Amino acid sequence: MSLTEVNIEPTKAPIAFLVAKDRSGTTLLQTMLDSHPNICAPLESRFVLHLKNKYHSKTIWNKSLKTQFVKDLFKEQKMVLFWELDQDALIERLEKLPENTTYGEICKQVYVSSNSFHSKETAALIVDKNPIYAIMIPLLQEVFPNAKFIHLIRDFRGNVSSILNLQKGASVYKLGMNWILTNSEIEKTKQLSPNNFITLRYEDLLENPKSELERITSFFSLEFHQDMLTYNERIAKAISAYVARSPSEKVRSVREIGIAKVHKNLSKPIDNSFKDKWKEKLSKANIETLEKYCSGFAKRYGYEQTTLIVPKNEKIPKELLFERDKLRLYYKLPIWLRELKSKPSMPFISTQ
Repeated sequence: MSLTEVNIEPTKAPIAFLVAKDRSGTTLLQTMLDSHPNICAPLESRFVLHLKNKYHSKTIWNKSLKTQFVKDLFKEQKMVLFWELDQDALIERLEKLPENTTYGEICKQVYVSSNSFHSKETAALIVDKNPIYAIMIPLLQEVFPNAKFIHLIRDFRGNVSSILNLQKGASVYKLGMNWILTNSEIEKTKQLSPNNFITLRYEDLLENPKSELERITSFFSLEFHQDMLTYNERIAKAISAYVARSPSEKVRSVREIGIAKVHKNLSKPIDNSFKDKWKEKLSKANIETLEKYCSGFAKRYGYEQTTLIVPKNEKIPKELLFERDKLRLYYKLPIWLRELKSKPSMPFISTQ
């Protein structure tokens, strides 16, 4: 159900960004949060960053500019493939905003215009998640100065094990160091505004979902809702209809692949055993490598070693820092240049 079907004032809803290393349980948490009738947590997209350079400085949003914004919005790949936005309805919605609105308020209209698998009432919170947000927090704060952040952490061994399921043969050492890099970038920003962050562990979410979700809703001054624990029941019923509504065979195929390979467990109840699967899947050598380089950093989150390997503090490899800087630079490029290569990474699809 779309929030556009109820009487709301979406620009009054605060926004929070879910930041984490990819494969840390963000899709699970996003789905749980979206199950709350007053939380809008739509599917992943990067439109805020993608359109920022072109529209963030605009101060007069006339009809022509709003229409052009929507046209650019629908050039974003994940928006086309996975979101179900009515283009004309969104334009009509934006036209109701005053001309002296802001880019951030325009973006909020996009969020609350999205469809959800769950029943919605008045939007009291918007939550957006994307793996790249972990290293893009300052850019997000330029658009939303009062934004808050949910920092989700997963055991470095479980995180790497999950990534290896999608990236066979990847370097365990580099994956571990990238786990440190991502979380250290979040910690840098957290130190500047600690009151705007809430931190939780994926393992705690699996083991005590109700208490962790209560902690999150309390942080945002919301009441916990029981639907957040039964999200899977509605997801299971909605997925087939969602795929059937695909506007083309290409989109249908991508949605089916994404659900089968990445989001297949969302229609199942929470499985606490997921937090320890790395113990079965990772070799002893891989565990020793990860604990050697990640254990020192991971202790701050309560993750302990399982081997007697001596931890080593090592600098982040230059190639990982280069990849970080390259991604940051990408979102500072003019939109016309980025649209030459506007497809975000979707590793579950073998051919794009």
